[in-house]
Amino acid sequence: PVRRPFSETERQALDMLAPPLLGAARLRRASRRVDEREAMQQGLFDVFNDALLIVDADARIRFRNEAAARWMARAAIDGPRLQLAGADGSDQLGPRLRQVVHAGPGNMQDAIACFALVRADLADTFVTVTRLPVQARRDGAEAAVFVRDLARAWPLAALDALRSAFSLTPAET
Repeated sequence: PVRRPFSETERQALDMLAPPLLGAARLRRASRRVDEREAMQQGLFDVFNDALLIVDADARIRFRNEAAARWMARAAIDGPRLQLAGADGSDQLGPRLRQVVHAGPGNMQDAIACFALVRADLADTFVTVTRLPVQARRDGAEAAVFVRDLARAWPLAALDALRSAFSLTPAET
């Protein structure tokens, strides 16, 4: 094919199109990096034996790892909201979640809550609710809920992944 120089009209059109196209290319690269980072974080969270759920102030689940999905199935917890009822049917999560979410700045004592879930079918289950740091709050996420089944030991692969990801020593894990 024969190439000819661009005409003045074509140069003007290219000058008009170049900034938005360059911006779109930068946005696409940034989006790809975010997707890669989220995939890496998801993979890291999925090696944990403990359930991790990110919830909003109304206990609507915004994120959960694989362990959380398995634990929820075993605990017969279904639906968009995390509801943890005790043996007597009382809400064990709601009051603690409200305490954590509404804790004032600098009030670290109320920004975390820990309790044992009292249900015969979930014996040895320990729950920790903690307010997310401001920079981690997205899409309405307000708190992290960690559920540890004390009867299950952490697999060595999960500990190795945790050590590697955060440069931790065996003594720190």
